[in-house]
Amino acid sequence: MVFRGLKTWLPSDVRKQLAVKGKLIDLYERWSYEPIVVQSLVDLDVIQKANKKFTNKAFTFLDKDGETLALRTELTQPIAKAIAGRAQELEFPLKLYYNASVYRYKGSSTDESREIQQVGIEYIGAKATENYSDFEVIQLLLDSAEELNLEYFQISITDTNIWNKLYESLGKEIADKAYNYLLNGDFLSFEKLSDEYKTLKSIYSPELLLKSNSELVEIIEKDLGIDLADFKKLVSISDKIKFIPYQCPDLKLYTGIHFKVLIRGEGNHIAMGGRYDKLYESFGEDLPAIGFAFYIPRLISALANLNLLDQITESSQKVELKDSSKSWAEIYEEAKGQFKEGKKVLICKK
Repeated sequence: MVFRGLKTWLPSDVRKQLAVKGKLIDLYERWSYEPIVVQSLVDLDVIQKANKKFTNKAFTFLDKDGETLALRTELTQPIAKAIAGRAQELEFPLKLYYNASVYRYKGSSTDESREIQQVGIEYIGAKATENYSDFEVIQLLLDSAEELNLEYFQISITDTNIWNKLYESLGKEIADKAYNYLLNGDFLSFEKLSDEYKTLKSIYSPELLLKSNSELVEIIEKDLGIDLADFKKLVSISDKIKFIPYQCPDLKLYTGIHFKVLIRGEGNHIAMGGRYDKLYESFGEDLPAIGFAFYIPRLISALANLNLLDQITESSQKVELKDSSKSWAEIYEEAKGQFKEGKKVLICKK
């Protein structure tokens, strides 16, 4: 039986995955991030704490004690629970990276995968302006793209304070309409709504699409009356960063910046993340946090489409040892010599 959305990866695919993951992990190690291994099984409550949108996508089952368990749908929530539970024995800020899969019963409209490999980081215990934490995380995204030889990419970024201000000024009913129109790409309905509620024109109109980051920040600050001085500095560190005021972060999770990594010609983002300073409170600890995850299958597909995979997955030279007249001891000694030179060995008869 073949299960929809689940796949066994053969050696050629695994080699690509290992090479790409290795590039990212080596980078995060250089930035002094430490590895963490997260349990696959979690309490359903962990999923519901922050990302309720994944509750109906979780694989759930009852254990022998009658408790409901689930396969993790995200890495951030179980990490938050684990760190919060052992906060007294840890030193903050804490920098972690992970290499693991998440599991979702339902895939997206464009990707039905139920097991999704991710490599990501968590920076825990520093507020947005402390230790340059927001700057470091965005720089890590930029450096990740450089490690993978990506050129045609963009980091689209926004700040949740923009939507929070719109909800405050417009009320939940109107703000919900505006949010859902943009979330679903219904710009025509949004423009009709913004004709009635002019404040909405501050985040999206055809005229705004050609504005620079600094110009957009000034418009938002003036029209909505919010201070984005730190955000303005952040978006100025690279021309690969594009301020998208109408981007729609999950407002139940994110509390500051929210960003995606997009590649020209690819329909889906290959990475996403942001700041979630309230998440740890739900697990009993007041710890600010920010992080992101790369979606490995999407990333590999994008690299393949850009003809970049061969540069990343170049393997060492393979040497065939075929002389069947030699004893095993002789063959093995010859193999060890090749190993020392960094070569692969294939032992076979002539």
